[in-house]
Amino acid sequence: MLKKTPGLTTAIFALFFLISCAGVSQQVPLKTLVQEAENRVGEPVTLGGYILDTQKIGEKIYMTVLQTPLGVRGRPQPENTSEGNFLVAYNGTLDLNDYRRKRQVTVAGKIAGIAKEDIDNCPRPCLKIESSDVKVWSERARTPGRTGAQVSG
Repeated sequence: MLKKTPGLTTAIFALFFLISCAGVSQQVPLKTLVQEAENRVGEPVTLGGYILDTQKIGEKIYMTVLQTPLGVRGRPQPENTSEGNFLVAYNGTLDLNDYRRKRQVTVAGKIAGIAKEDIDNCPRPCLKIESSDVKVWSERARTPGRTGAQVSG
């Protein structure tokens, strides 16, 4: 016979609640995020897709990404599922050789509004994400490659 434990029940409920809420931001369509960008500034978001361009300007790295929905493990889906492009601003250093065109990335950060920068491959209006973590996926395996760990470059 199973003994009910209030603490265990609460912990299990909390775990399921956190898991169900974890994907909320990635379920909002990119077009909606663009339309509501100014009202969502500061909101956490996780987006993914395929790198179109990466460039270092000053102390920041700017990455233009062809958005695609994220799969169960957070890996971007095929390119033909894209809703458009978005801009990532990463304050730090990354090895730009790892973050090259057509690589899959998953980006966690906060919505910074509509990009004011004039960046190639990001037609206006272009959603801007101030990123705190960028994960580039392995090209061969279906497991994560390098993470947002800072690497000199």
